Amino acid sequence: MTCYYKHIMRLKDRSKVSADADKELLPYLNPKTVVVRLYVLKGKSLTPKDTNTSDPYLVIKLGDKVIKDMDSLRPKTNNPKFFRSYDITT
Repeated sequence: MTCYYKHIMRLKDRSKVSADADKELLPYLNPKTVVVRLYVLKGKSLTPKDTNTSDPYLVIKLGDKVIKDMDSLRPKTNNPKFFRSYDITT
């Protein structure tokens, strides 16, 4: 899996942080609604659940949201090609 991860780190010892730094970080500390776009291209060498193959489909979890996409089912393969995208509001 390849992805980019961005985050904000909050320092617990405020005595070492200047007031100017707090002002600069303030806009990033308030919760905002964003849309996460996920591209799923293909699976590679999945563990077989049947005799030698699987019937894989996509299950996506982000926080308390779950997408179970049965339309993405690819029967009898361990190397499925999905080529799907999802926009998830969080």
